[in-house]
Amino acid sequence: MGFFTPVQTLTAYEIGVKHQVQNWLYYSIAAYQFDWKNQVFADLSPGFVPLNLPGDSKIRGIDFEANVNPVSWLRVTVGVNYNDIELQNFGAAGSLANAVLAPGLITGGVQIDSAGKRPRWNPEITGNLSADFDLGEILSYEPGAFFRVDALYTGSFFVDNFEFANVPGYWKFNARIGANVTENFGIEIYGNNLTNNLSWTTQGGDTGSGINRKSFGVLPRKREVGFSPSYS
Repeated sequence: MGFFTPVQTLTAYEIGVKHQVQNWLYYSIAAYQFDWKNQVFADLSPGFVPLNLPGDSKIRGIDFEANVNPVSWLRVTVGVNYNDIELQNFGAAGSLANAVLAPGLITGGVQIDSAGKRPRWNPEITGNLSADFDLGEILSYEPGAFFRVDALYTGSFFVDNFEFANVPGYWKFNARIGANVTENFGIEIYGNNLTNNLSWTTQGGDTGSGINRKSFGVLPRKREVGFSPSYS
């Protein structure tokens, strides 16, 4: 960008702590603040005419992650991110695009301001939780085997910069189990998005105003179960 819009600048501050407690616990926690000037949002008018619009935003948040090994055959990983994001200066979405490209045609010449709103596609909270089991040690299986489960959380987010359309928060679950059959040959069975959650991902777009408003979301991959052999 920067060719047709002002050059973007980002001023970032971060402070945190990382600590390891012997061999069973590692954690880190950090607080951050970003001042993002001329952040560019790609928008469409109701006539699907593209326009890149710049705006300023302030981002504050806390990030936490930890790895815990309570016993030799189990590792638990957890991560949580919380953020507070606010547009300081931005002319909203497709409605302003239409006002710029065709002044007064739909918006009556009224400029629409999203200052104080949360930028689209930005969940307030995201997180992950996983557990790795060393089945080789548990079952005394010398070639080695494992089982892993993952839970991924995406908090609710808006699909436009007006805070009109909201996607509720959701969880996704993955699992994988595998074993070495010989020194050179291994097999894995995996399942992704096991509950077949089809919530929108944090991508997409928005256009128009009133009855002409359209939102475009990106659906995730459906549930996938598979088998994967490996040889070295």
